[in-house]
This record gives sequence, C-alpha cells and structure tokens, in this order.
Amino acid sequence: MSTQLVLSQFIVLLFIHLPKTYTVNGKQASDGRFYISSLPVGSPFNTYIRNHWEVENKLHWTIDMTFREDQQRKRCKMAAQNFSLVRKLALNILKKYNSKLSLVNKRLKAAWDWGYLMQLLQI
Repeated sequence: MSTQLVLSQFIVLLFIHLPKTYTVNGKQASDGRFYISSLPVGSPFNTYIRNHWEVENKLHWTIDMTFREDQQRKRCKMAAQNFSLVRKLALNILKKYNSKLSLVNKRLKAAWDWGYLMQLLQI
C-alpha cells in the first residue's frame, strides 16, 4: 500500500507501507518508508526503489565479504572515501579475471603471489 502527496509539479512525497508486521513489547507494529521523488505520479515507484536497493545491496555485500569493508576504521579526512574507491577498483579487477577461485581467494593470492598479481593487472 502506498500514499502519494504531490507537493509541486516536480516533487512527489511517497509513503510505502511495508506488509510485514512484528511484535514489540506485546503490541503489533509495522513499518513504512518515505521517499521524495521527481518522477511523474503514475510511475511504478516500487520497481524503481527495488532496482536501486538491489544494486546497492549487491555491491555493498560483495565489497564487505571480499574486503571486510564494514570492519575498516578510517578516520583521517578523506581516507575512507579514497580506500572505498580503491576497493571498488580492485573488485572490478578481481571480477574481470576468470578463474575458479572466489573473490576472497583471488585477493589473498594476489597479495601473496607477485606473478598472480601481475596476471590480474595484465602487466
């Protein structure tokens, strides 16, 4: 179930009620989410939202499992953003190289074996 409020010609406020319910302190509760959009009112918002989160979750999960990104603690100015960019670049290199090894094992092998690293980088 969703509710739309058209704020102007270009801004739509959308509330989507999530169908799952749960119990908190003996009371039934459910969730909803608010979205602000510039899409036309008749657009299939649910499809756009699911597609966005599918891509976001897939990338984040892969980076976290391969590089343990959630356990990284970078506090120096732009270090977190810089390392995030390097991880994404490394992930693309690892995915591009075809082998039976998992991404984690490719990363570890590249760290231990200079020749394998050069194969990955095609140098």
